[in-house]
Amino acid sequence: MKKAFVPLFALILLISIIGAGAVTAGEDDDQIGESDLTVTAGEDTLEGEKENQKFIEDSEEGVADLAVDYIVTDMQGNPKTEISVGDEIAEIISAKNLGPDDATGVWVSPWLENAEGYIDNWAVSWDGGETWVEKDPSLYWNEDDEPIWDIKNLPVDKTYLLALHTTIDSIDEGSSEVYIGATIYGDQYDPDESNNEAFAVLKVTAPEPVPEPVKAGEVPMQPTGAPLALAILSVLMTLGGLLTPKIK
Repeated sequence: MKKAFVPLFALILLISIIGAGAVTAGEDDDQIGESDLTVTAGEDTLEGEKENQKFIEDSEEGVADLAVDYIVTDMQGNPKTEISVGDEIAEIISAKNLGPDDATGVWVSPWLENAEGYIDNWAVSWDGGETWVEKDPSLYWNEDDEPIWDIKNLPVDKTYLLALHTTIDSIDEGSSEVYIGATIYGDQYDPDESNNEAFAVLKVTAPEPVPEPVKAGEVPMQPTGAPLALAILSVLMTLGGLLTPKIK
């Protein structure tokens, strides 16, 4: 996803996401005796567990279970299940540290497969959604023009939020689905990697028809920040919490 410098209202959003043994037998002329039966108590598994535990104990960086959650809606705050070229979407990414140690070197990679898009605007909340920083510098683009959310330090039980306003620029020819989501990384050993990635699968549909030209004497509707505000409020109410966010 690329960056586009398009002035828009800041995204504001609150999210509360808390996220062998082996048996062998010896045979002698089809007869099996007690002395021929040997049992191994999952030696490979036990050895692997010992090595894993030793790695955890020896890790100077500690242990941190990082988790990421992802929500995508349209600009009215409705859950997004379909996608087409030109669609504008609101993406909400939450990063959390489930412990037991504080995490360092934490970063999140928002990604998009089978399509190309650009980020119109973004905002970050470092306090659970009470205040938001528009175009926070923690989001930047690397040399491959990929967005990186550089969180750095993420204390235990803390949740940080990133809200993106993204426009779908193109969809790969022949693709029936678009995958969009985020992956989280950190310095510490992560005992549960199953929650390091979250994503949505959107069905590709035909673009909405282009509106007919405005007739003489008619005044077209002017774009405002209302749709974005509706999206934010809708998600807030859906998640069961509604605060008055502050924009910095």
